[in-house]
Amino acid sequence: MISVIGDAFVDVLSSVNSLPQWGSDTLAPSIKLSVGGSAVISSIHLTSLGYPCQLFSCLGNDDFKNLVLEKLVKHNVKFVGTIDKEKQTGVCVVISGTEDRAFISCNGANETYQSDNLDKNSLNESKHVHIGGYFQCNRLHTQEFLSLLQQLHQNGVTISLDPQGDATQKWTGEGNHLASLLKLVDIFLPNDYEAMQITKTTSPEEALKVLCTTLAPNAFVIIKCGKHGALGGKRVGDQVKIEKVLSIPVKVVDTTGAGDAFNAGLLSCFLRGNKDIRNMMMYGVAAGSVVASRLGTCEIALTVQDILDLIESV
Repeated sequence: MISVIGDAFVDVLSSVNSLPQWGSDTLAPSIKLSVGGSAVISSIHLTSLGYPCQLFSCLGNDDFKNLVLEKLVKHNVKFVGTIDKEKQTGVCVVISGTEDRAFISCNGANETYQSDNLDKNSLNESKHVHIGGYFQCNRLHTQEFLSLLQQLHQNGVTISLDPQGDATQKWTGEGNHLASLLKLVDIFLPNDYEAMQITKTTSPEEALKVLCTTLAPNAFVIIKCGKHGALGGKRVGDQVKIEKVLSIPVKVVDTTGAGDAFNAGLLSCFLRGNKDIRNMMMYGVAAGSVVASRLGTCEIALTVQDILDLIESV
């Protein structure tokens, strides 16, 4: 069983050619609702790729909760999280263009989820733990959460982390929590902007080198670089091995959720026992590209054949 811990959102999705100015309007071809949140999206795709997931997250007591739960049931993801009767489910307005996207977020119930809420018996069933939307779940930035992960790690459970964006712009977690968490992580999966903000560097290449020396030896750092593909590396002894995988050309429809699909594709390769960094990144890039060619984050869940077909087309 794969345990995914982190954020859950309902996304309000719109694709536009340009953002409106204050006091003006911009037409969009469509506006739709979809489930979102890095943890939710990655868990749906990873389950569809053959690695059943259980999701540890928090939803509000509202209609959006039902939308998320229905989608999880449809895709066979087990929800072992909590319902906060006082907060609303997290909502994110996603404005997507042909090159990038922007977000307006209300974290809602995500901000109340804490280590005490984690079902320890279910968590102990884990083969791997993936943490998504770390910065959105600030109540997990505790020593208790670190101790829990450390115990799992000592029992042979591998851990991956996608931090997502930090609206506070601190990029450290509460009380510098991220620095301690990174010592326990086997695979770190930021995008290029996040990596540079966390390391206070000015290029993905610089950020990669800093992160490889920050994480434990042999831990993987994979930086998602959008249309530029991905950079990856790990520290072996005193040396840092760096690899680059180029993007796969597709007709981009919606980049929302492509990074979370990247996580699922890469992890499916890793969990199958193929820990060659280039192969892992290729699976990630292909998975992200497939989702970017579709509208919505996980309306259609990834399949292994989707990934293989795209890789073989290169």
